[in-house]
Amino acid sequence: MWLVLLLVAVCAVSLIVRIRLLGASLEREGEHAYRARMALAGNPPWKLAYNMKLPGTDAIYELSFAVFGQTVTSIRAGLAAASCYGVLSFSQKVVGTVAHSRHFVVFFAVIATLALLRAGTSPARLFGSGLFYGIAFLLTKPGIAFAVFGVV
Repeated sequence: MWLVLLLVAVCAVSLIVRIRLLGASLEREGEHAYRARMALAGNPPWKLAYNMKLPGTDAIYELSFAVFGQTVTSIRAGLAAASCYGVLSFSQKVVGTVAHSRHFVVFFAVIATLALLRAGTSPARLFGSGLFYGIAFLLTKPGIAFAVFGVV
């Protein structure tokens, strides 16, 4: 019982800290937010801004903007991300107080790994696992390491 109470307390403190930081200025995620806003305004990808990064994180920002509105707060309103990184968010080493592509990569890599572990000989589950590893790679190039893990 005390473990449940401890978990609730940690989640509550994490929620309070995250709510206070929702409106903080954008860090590295600003470039993704800019390209997402340009795409939602009807501009073709990379017409007004470009870099050497893969487009997956931009697409996640686009989706977030489309659902929650084009604000700094909407980028940081992911319930799943807040739950997974709640405890870790106090450490600057995991950059838990801002939205980075690595957060999204881990989300999709975990889904892919779970699908792979439960796949057995099911072609559909193996395909799904590969699809989610591919999405992890599209979010950021180091995401390919998760796909290599899946293959091994």
